[in-house]
Amino acid sequence: MGCTVTGVDATTDLQRVAALSVRFPFSEWAFLWSPSRCGREHRYPSMEYLSRALSALSSGVRVALHLCGEAVDDFVGHHGDTGWLARAVATRGGRIQLNVGLNRKSDFYLENLDLAIGAFPGEVILQHNALNETALDWIIAPNLAYLFDVSGGRGVTPDVWPARVPGISCGYAGGLGPSSLDRELPRIAAAAGGLPAWVDMETGVRDADDNFDLDLVARAMEIVDQFRRPDNAGADPHAERANEPGSVANV
Repeated sequence: MGCTVTGVDATTDLQRVAALSVRFPFSEWAFLWSPSRCGREHRYPSMEYLSRALSALSSGVRVALHLCGEAVDDFVGHHGDTGWLARAVATRGGRIQLNVGLNRKSDFYLENLDLAIGAFPGEVILQHNALNETALDWIIAPNLAYLFDVSGGRGVTPDVWPARVPGISCGYAGGLGPSSLDRELPRIAAAAGGLPAWVDMETGVRDADDNFDLDLVARAMEIVDQFRRPDNAGADPHAERANEPGSVANV
């Protein structure tokens, strides 16, 4: 089980990100990018910040770039700052996620989207939900991955997690965070059929002021880390390590 935390922003301590990445090597740190919203909305950092962060973080920190709105069109056309950021993420072995509703896109667009995904050297993630599912058959690039997010980014946990699609890397999102992972991880693992998958959290790791909260991230990572250990399956994820130096209780 991998763990993506989405929405690293200008308030985030990058040195601590690096330290948590060493402690939890299964972690992935995702940056949101939208040319029209960057630097104006808190979750969308500026191009200057993104450039600095990608340079400052060591190559051992796994990163992803989540493209929103017009950034998806720029990715398809390899345009502007989006094209530069995608290449910068690619050189680090990172992933791209395209946050877009595809059902209303033309066949011509979908063909070009498929070509753009296939040209990217790493995994490219599309959301598998009602806004996309009828168009996903157009995308046949071998590096395609699915993120099951039934609520379409609204942070709502589904009653039933969808079964993974055979032969495609799959992740799960929707209302996940430190308060829900204990309950939801076994259900997600069952939906994934015991095969590798990842979980993605955004709202669940932000504080009351909408800042990316590394304390919440650390708690979430602890729970995922405990779940990944077969000898500790079903154990209290906080019990053993609560008093260890550097544990979540002491961060």
